[in-house]
Amino acid sequence: MGHSSCQSSSNETFSYPLDPLNPDEIRAVVRIVKSDARFGEHALFETMMIVEPDPEILRALAPGESLPRLAHVNVFFNNKPGVTRVTVSLTAGKIVDVRAFPDAQPMLQLEPFWKFAMIGFQEVLSVIQRQDVDASTTRPHGRNYTQDETL
Repeated sequence: MGHSSCQSSSNETFSYPLDPLNPDEIRAVVRIVKSDARFGEHALFETMMIVEPDPEILRALAPGESLPRLAHVNVFFNNKPGVTRVTVSLTAGKIVDVRAFPDAQPMLQLEPFWKFAMIGFQEVLSVIQRQDVDASTTRPHGRNYTQDETL
């Protein structure tokens, strides 16, 4: 079965509509959002991902036919609460939807990193060890462990 393609405003063609955002697209999303007066240069980005087309639309796509490339990005600011979900059309090079969640907290917050930097990494490790953290949450990547094995 042949794959259809998508095209972004950077004129880069993708082999499949579900391809993840590439570095050029990520830079384009950041540029588009930061150039909007509602966000500006102080906008911080929590998550960014491709918007997956509806499966029915994807199945009906003919070889060679293209779909618009859309990305969701969650934006927040250090100086005010809330998270805003912004939908960017990479094909059109513009924001197509904005939804504010004023009571939401971003998944990524800078304060813990600043605290870690101030108290030092070794201190943080000793706190984790004293709190009897489950080893399954602290295992390094790249090594397979059996269920009964410990670090």
